[in-house]
Amino acid sequence: RIGDVMEVYGPLIEMALGPQVGTFVTGTGEHGLLSDLCGLVVSWGLSFCLAVLFYHGASVLISAYTQRYHPNAPCNKVSPKLQEYMVKVSHRAFPLYVTVVSFGEVFRKLGWSRHCESIEDCGGWAGTALNCIAYFLCVELLIFLDHYYLLHKFEWGKRVMKHSEHHVYKKADELNAWSAYAFAPQDGWSQGLPLALVTCVVRVPLPFVFFMEAATAVWTLYIHTDVRPLPWPFMGCNYHYLHHKYNWYNFGFMTCLFDTLFGTIKHPAPSDYSHMPAKSQ
Repeated sequence: RIGDVMEVYGPLIEMALGPQVGTFVTGTGEHGLLSDLCGLVVSWGLSFCLAVLFYHGASVLISAYTQRYHPNAPCNKVSPKLQEYMVKVSHRAFPLYVTVVSFGEVFRKLGWSRHCESIEDCGGWAGTALNCIAYFLCVELLIFLDHYYLLHKFEWGKRVMKHSEHHVYKKADELNAWSAYAFAPQDGWSQGLPLALVTCVVRVPLPFVFFMEAATAVWTLYIHTDVRPLPWPFMGCNYHYLHHKYNWYNFGFMTCLFDTLFGTIKHPAPSDYSHMPAKSQ
């Protein structure tokens, strides 16, 4: 059956349209290919709406937090005009971003996904824990390789993926939560796709996949602020800021593990933040 999003919203749609029409539209019944395609479109539309609502809601909350508790932080000094541009770029990219969720649904529909429905299905608690760690590390590795080679190293990748559009934000007062999703559509999409691809290789509970999708959305916002730095091995906002400042180093997403292994790590130093107020470091 199509639709993890539909598992939540399907019953509401069925109540509004009736069981027969509702299950056809949401792709949650046995109505054939057309119903499955319709379900994907509806699921994509709901995912798009949720992504936009999350982006605006979370960014407003993060901005309110930084202004209240870190009033001198550079992320509070982004110009309104630049912030408006960030929102425009993000809105342009969201339609493609959310297809990552759709790809996961297609993989499950086709039987390509190796996800499991319960802890017992995944081999018990020990097996599930090991598989979740393996899933996390595989996603981290693929994001690192995509970010380092495709988006920064290969000339054709730089031309096609247009990662440079995100790297127009180089200074601390050009980065905040609103910049987090301001990528070229194909750029952000390529970095999110491992969340779906790795389910075809590593057997993990479906709720953990959903958790990773949500955690990815939140972490992306966090690393584009300049408050609450984290120590190695986490890719905190302090490490990711250096990636923007130098347009190199620190290609990982949630951790610095693969940067350390590949020799692309740059640890924050006082000189990197000499222009920032001490409270924001």
